[in-house]
Amino acid sequence: MAICGGVPREWTDRDEGSEASRQAAVLHVSAREDPFYPLDRVAGFRATLAARFGEVSHLLCEGGHRIPSALLPRIRAFLQAKG
Repeated sequence: MAICGGVPREWTDRDEGSEASRQAAVLHVSAREDPFYPLDRVAGFRATLAARFGEVSHLLCEGGHRIPSALLPRIRAFLQAKG
């Protein structure tokens, strides 16, 4: 399982990942007003992550670059369900 806010630039949606990664779940968290990761930049992250990992969830929140603490219960729930 993993939680991410971005993906390495060299990853593409054509990369397959490994057997272990294909069995893992990923939660991608992004924010609407993030100046470093605007929505048009993160739009392709789901496909890139889905090519490598078995399950990909996306959580979009209000705010800037930092994930608000109000999302911590949802992140914890993901970790408990997938851990």
